[in-house]
Amino acid sequence: MTRHAVTGLFFALLLTACAGTPAYDNGPGDDGGFSSGGGNLPGAGGGANDPLGSLGGVELCDAPEYRPYVGQPVAATTFPTGPKFRVYSDTDVVTQEYLPDRTNVVFGARSGTILRVFCG
Repeated sequence: MTRHAVTGLFFALLLTACAGTPAYDNGPGDDGGFSSGGGNLPGAGGGANDPLGSLGGVELCDAPEYRPYVGQPVAATTFPTGPKFRVYSDTDVVTQEYLPDRTNVVFGARSGTILRVFCG
């Protein structure tokens, strides 16, 4: 094989490797992972009045315990530490994975007051 043929073959293989993969499809009846079940978790459906991150209106994290602190200074409150609890400002960059049993406390970067407490 000549040098040009080898180079061409290399680029052809490279382009093939970079080609997009087809969308995942479970076949007929696939609802994309969403159903009309009785909860507000991804894939569980949920009522319009159910809190986000709940299953049939029952939240799976400790958010209800910390919601009374909304509007209070974040510095005046003690929070637990660990992977199932995070406190961050409204300007922080955070990961977007959804963990229904994780409590999130968001505070204003300028005001220092707690703005929101939710599961996820």
